[in-house]
This record gives sequence, structure tokens and C-alpha cells, in this order.
Amino acid sequence: DAAHNVWAYVIGMDGRIQRCSDDGEPQGTAGKPTLEVIRKEGLVNVAVVVTRYFGGIKLGAGGLVRAYTQGAKIGLAAGGLIQRLPYATYRLQTDYSLIGKFQREFEQRGYLIQDVLYTDKVQFHVLVPMDEKDRFLELVTELTAGQGDFTQGDDTYVNFQNDIML
Repeated sequence: DAAHNVWAYVIGMDGRIQRCSDDGEPQGTAGKPTLEVIRKEGLVNVAVVVTRYFGGIKLGAGGLVRAYTQGAKIGLAAGGLIQRLPYATYRLQTDYSLIGKFQREFEQRGYLIQDVLYTDKVQFHVLVPMDEKDRFLELVTELTAGQGDFTQGDDTYVNFQNDIML
């Protein structure tokens, strides 16, 4: 049976909400070191639980801090990290003659084509990194000679793990 389940979390993109618990361990020897690992890694929207089983050997305050710090590091490494990046969404309607140009440019620039609708015109649903919004608008204007028909949708977040969109 587990002797202690120590937890810590940081919530919010700005990391505003931070809490931890020593779960019966001496004050400051478990929850705070676990929370400090999260802080040092600069992580947000994450929770860590470190479970310790008592094996008959008393670790002392320093030993507990080292054990919980190491446990939090191992848990975070094993869990893998997911980056959550802000993107702007656009619906772009254009002529069929420009499909190839837009697809090539979007791919080269890292814009994400969510879907393509084929009617009398072609409609792209595109996700654009926030820091690329101005370049995207310039590209649409350039490729359509100022005749691009697009609307901006709601901003969103896109999750990536190891540079792969989830």
C-alpha cells in the first residue's frame, strides 16, 4: 500500500494557479519540491503525483526532498510533453487555378490545412501560427492579386508532441 501520494499542479497558460500537498510528509519536504520541478521546467497545465511506499528506512528531510524531486523528474520525463501553441483560423475561398500554389505555400510555411471544400470555388480551412498572421494575409493578397475572399475564425490552440500535431 502507498504510504504517501504527494501532488503538485500548475494550471493556466500563465501558470497563475499553483498548489501542492505533502500528504502527511513533514512540511515542505514533498509537495514543494515536486512543485519546484514543474516550475523549473517552465510547465503549465500539468499535474504530478509522486507515490512513495515506505520501505522501513527513514529518509530524513533531505532524503525526502531528493526522493520527491527525483520522482517528479522521472514522472514528467515518462509522461512526455505536449506543446500547446496558439493558432488563428481562416477560411479562404479561391479559384481552382490557385490550388497548387496555395497548397505548396501553406506546406512550406507550416500552415495547417484542416480541410478543403470543393464547390464552384475551392475553400481552404487553414490554421496559421499567431506570429504568421500578417505574412498569411500578405500571401493571400499576393497570390490572388488582392481578390482573395477570406474570413478569420476563432483563435484556437493546436497540440504537438515531438513536433507532430496531435
